[in-house]
Amino acid sequence: MKKITILRLFIALLTTMSLQLIGQTVEFEDDFENGSANWDLTGAWGLTDAQSYSPTHSMTDSPGGNYSANQNTYCTMTTGVDLSDPSILSASVSFWSIYDIETSIDFDWVKVQASDDDFATSANLGIFNGEGNLDPWIEYSYSLGAYVGSSNVKVRFYFHSDGGYEVDGIYFDDFVITSSDVDNAPPYIGYDNPPTFYEGSLFDYVFMAQLIDASGIQSSKVNYQVEGGDWQIGDGVNISGDDYEFTIPYQTPGSMVVFNVEATDASANNNTAITDDYKYITGEYMYYDDPEVAFYTNLLAGDGSAVVFTLEYHTQIVTGLIRNYQDQSLPPNKNFMFHVWGEGANGPGDDLITPFEVTPAASPADPNPMTVVDLRAYSAELSMSPGDVFIGITIPEDTVKITMANLIANRSFALSGGSWGPAAYDFHFRMITTGGGVGIDDNNTTELESAIMFPNPATDVLYIDSKNEILSLKVVNTAGQQVYSKNINLLKTQIDVNNLQAGIYFVQVETVNGISTKKIIIK
Repeated sequence: MKKITILRLFIALLTTMSLQLIGQTVEFEDDFENGSANWDLTGAWGLTDAQSYSPTHSMTDSPGGNYSANQNTYCTMTTGVDLSDPSILSASVSFWSIYDIETSIDFDWVKVQASDDDFATSANLGIFNGEGNLDPWIEYSYSLGAYVGSSNVKVRFYFHSDGGYEVDGIYFDDFVITSSDVDNAPPYIGYDNPPTFYEGSLFDYVFMAQLIDASGIQSSKVNYQVEGGDWQIGDGVNISGDDYEFTIPYQTPGSMVVFNVEATDASANNNTAITDDYKYITGEYMYYDDPEVAFYTNLLAGDGSAVVFTLEYHTQIVTGLIRNYQDQSLPPNKNFMFHVWGEGANGPGDDLITPFEVTPAASPADPNPMTVVDLRAYSAELSMSPGDVFIGITIPEDTVKITMANLIANRSFALSGGSWGPAAYDFHFRMITTGGGVGIDDNNTTELESAIMFPNPATDVLYIDSKNEILSLKVVNTAGQQVYSKNINLLKTQIDVNNLQAGIYFVQVETVNGISTKKIIIK
């Protein structure tokens, strides 16, 4: 053990010398051998000698053993580092870590965050989640390039646990912040609202991201792939300051889109950053549940679960989403039978399509994902009139586990003993459609004359003029959420847009001839 410690100290000395040779400066470091005075600690955060990278101590969220349930605690640098010197062109933070955190970022996690305003605002640098990562120690490094020029840069570790399963937690050691007079840091990409559970848009998928770099941004783009095809590129547009807008053009409802954001700085090194891949499915996304998992339940052979959806117009169902559960301590799920039902007397009625077998997507590595059920092959059977429709599952062979939320929507039904009845929880079942009239081949949409909308961009009032009587109006944002609706029964009307946030919207106009949609910009 002594030889290893001496070797590590020797390596650390060589590393420090090499950093100085290439123009790097250590702005802050802590090996946790001299107490915790450099850190503001909440909850159970503290030092331990049970685990360390070098030589004998590290910082952890729970020095006494497993962490506790329902925690939101912080380990925050007491004093920020000053990166405002004009000679500083890049900076980074690094540390060594091991961790054992309940798998699934919906349950427990540790986020590494940075801020230059004492966390009134912050950026997520990284997230730690997953069980059994207590060996070996691994070094993690994150760019602080977005904070070059700031005089009070702090990093913190934000620990969160839910009310269930608890394990050992996270340990980190040899924490170092360095700066450099060479710009070798890629841009910071702040994309705070990526799609969750495949939620996309019926129209163009438009989103914003913050791109920050001391040398400026040379180029930005969204790389996207539709249905596993060739990768395509859309350029980012600088809206103002560090804010950039990206657009993935409209795709046929039901299409799976994979995308990421890429940015290159304006330095001579052309430093480039790229985000993780994200996924969404094109279409009108429908759900009623709270996504927070309250419990999971075991469905046995003969059981079933369903959620009722209310369709307000003619549409086609293209995708079903069923959220399952699996962890390392439980046996794998069996397959379930997927159903789409019409309305019955006490819940689901007759099957609208022949039920078919589906393998749940849940696994110990991804405990509670949505299982995607592609329904585009059933376009004839699932071209729906307004009214209620049920989607859900039955269990031919035990056991299938599904997640549940606390009862809010009151739209879930359970099959037990051969009879349907209201469920005590909301099930995480969701649905994607073609929206109002989109994708439906009938005379109501093939010869539609669009309404005229002006001014575009609009600031106070949007005027709408149609040659055919306007029956109703809907305004949808780029996330596919309805923000305005009204019955009209006039040829001309107007919408007060003062209360809408600036951005891109889609106005859906229904006339006696059908439905038309136009994109507008509100400033």
